[in-house]
Amino acid sequence: RRDGGYITENGNTVEFGNGRIVEKGTQITLTAVANEGYNFLGWYFYDDQQAEKLISPDATYTFTVNRELYVFAKFAQKEMYNFIAYVDGYTGGHITENGNTVVFGNGRMVEKGTQITLTAVADGGFTFVGWYKSVGDQTEELISADATYTFTVNEGMYVYAKFDKNSGN
Repeated sequence: RRDGGYITENGNTVEFGNGRIVEKGTQITLTAVANEGYNFLGWYFYDDQQAEKLISPDATYTFTVNRELYVFAKFAQKEMYNFIAYVDGYTGGHITENGNTVVFGNGRMVEKGTQITLTAVADGGFTFVGWYKSVGDQTEELISADATYTFTVNEGMYVYAKFDKNSGN
């Protein structure tokens, strides 16, 4: 068992260590289970030049033993980024993600490549202005004027919705 995950054979967790001897023709089904925060990359073996070769990208791998074989599962830690979204000044409206109102607080960790759809909802007497991000000290950049903003997380992101109070209120 390693940090990235573990292996089961026919549903039972196994510790192979130095391996074991099985009769030629034995069919084996292995399943790799990634731990939280990790992705399964694939089943590998070493070729005659001791180079890693991918056997299967599928977590469950069934094979028949017909020679000496050393297979191993590879896992990689997920690339995670801190994501924060909030309402500028905390007044004028709220944010929904996939239709649910969210309170982000200090944000959350999001896996690289995650697609997120935020919608800014103005309170009565307010109008949505846009989605912004900070690009430096006291500098901000408009990233979308649409109330619904869909994007892919590929870096740490701090976005906020701005609302203006309607004139005459």
